[in-house]
Amino acid sequence: MGANPKAFAFWEKLKGCVVRIIEIWKPNCEALKAIMGVDAAIDLADIRTVDITEHYDLAVWWHGPEHVESNEVRPCLEKLEACADHVLIGCPWGDYPQGPIDGNPHEEHRNPLNPRYFEKKGYTVVTDGEPVRGTEKQGGQIAAWK
Repeated sequence: MGANPKAFAFWEKLKGCVVRIIEIWKPNCEALKAIMGVDAAIDLADIRTVDITEHYDLAVWWHGPEHVESNEVRPCLEKLEACADHVLIGCPWGDYPQGPIDGNPHEEHRNPLNPRYFEKKGYTVVTDGEPVRGTEKQGGQIAAWK
């Protein structure tokens, strides 16, 4: 699971849990290490290429699928499904343009997603709001789990 430390105020609450964070942007890794402490496993890596050999109860890919190309989502989901009993996904619904943030090129949205994509993969899906197509307005959100 990748993470922008500004977006997740709950990181400190995870102290004491066995957590592995996979984050592609080095400044985010450094900020998360400061929040989580030395016991957290925070790997500077790319979900598309990282080798995950451990098994977990839960894998969370929260606001990550929109940051990879559409043809890369399925292999990433399969990787997470292979390493965890349950997978939880969160992402914007529809075309929500976003470029780099705070110098992080990995914040760019590369593909619009819809609930049906995850349903076809066997996920239970809930949505909030409506999709936004071609605007900068924040629209609907997708949460999916399997």
